[in-house]
Amino acid sequence: MSMPFQVAFLDAAIGGLELVVVLFVALIVFGPQQLPRIARMIGRVVQQLRSASSEFHDQIMDIQSDIEMDTTDKSNRSSPEQRSEKDATESSGNPNLDPEDEGLERGLADDLAG
Repeated sequence: MSMPFQVAFLDAAIGGLELVVVLFVALIVFGPQQLPRIARMIGRVVQQLRSASSEFHDQIMDIQSDIEMDTTDKSNRSSPEQRSEKDATESSGNPNLDPEDEGLERGLADDLAG
């Protein structure tokens, strides 16, 4: 059992018999001399439509990936206050100390220990 030929703008599929009837009518209407030229023209149009569709799809995918990257970048960013508190906590464990005070605190601890 063969699969019917699908035409994009039709809701139903065209079977083999319908395709033969359409080609026969086209042969009668246009004649055997013009039919190859018309077939080439239709082929070029279909090729251009597929190319345009592919380019459009690629552009949509690029836009979607840009949006996802922007969303990810924004979620990874934090406010300057949060970054300074995080840096202070990571360096000394005490968010209330400035980096200069931290050095003094270490110097005092070394003097007391030694």
